[in-house]
Amino acid sequence: MSNLAAYSEIISNRENMYLFLTNIYKTEVTDSFYNIIKNLDFSSEPQNELSGGYERILGFCRTDWHDPVTDLAVDYARIFLGAGVVETAQSAFPYESVYTSEKRLIMQEARDEVLALYRKYGLGVSSKYNIPEDHLALELEFMAHLCGLVRQSAENGDFKKTVSLLREQREFIEKHLMRWVPAFCNDIGRIASTEFYRGAAELTVSFLNMDAEIVSDLLVNFQHEQEG
Repeated sequence: MSNLAAYSEIISNRENMYLFLTNIYKTEVTDSFYNIIKNLDFSSEPQNELSGGYERILGFCRTDWHDPVTDLAVDYARIFLGAGVVETAQSAFPYESVYTSEKRLIMQEARDEVLALYRKYGLGVSSKYNIPEDHLALELEFMAHLCGLVRQSAENGDFKKTVSLLREQREFIEKHLMRWVPAFCNDIGRIASTEFYRGAAELTVSFLNMDAEIVSDLLVNFQHEQEG
């Protein structure tokens, strides 16, 4: 396998993981998504920092539940929407502004910053979901979109553009995702009633830490490709 083919596979795997996490946070787990997760097989994969999160998610999905999708919908509504919760400390609202603004309000500076980035890449937010632009699912979806652009530019041999896009991803991880997602996921771990969402929180933080290292490595490699 050539270096470029190996890089392309790594980038595709990153894109798929961002989309997987997007689906977990954007809305309640559907029957079809639940069945996809339930049938995932990681038995041949080596143990790594993502294993703990996967095991908690799959452990929930492979337990004999009467109505697991309903249980997950109830937990989702309580954790992320504050349904039936009296104290806000018992919810983890999935907006960067809540975790980075002084008064923990939505639609603050972080939302304006990510909206400008989405527009830079010609992206809009579907009215179907009616959520602020700094919702975690949309930030993860943006990273998945950039992964697709990185892969395309690399396969086209445009390594200058590839490096630029990877720098954009590195900056987004550092200035946005890692500024608030660890605290957010810590709240999920404290609040969630299901192992599914506790596992999702663990998986999210582990993946972002891993991806920060992957992006740095890819940057070094593609800078060499550009210079060569």
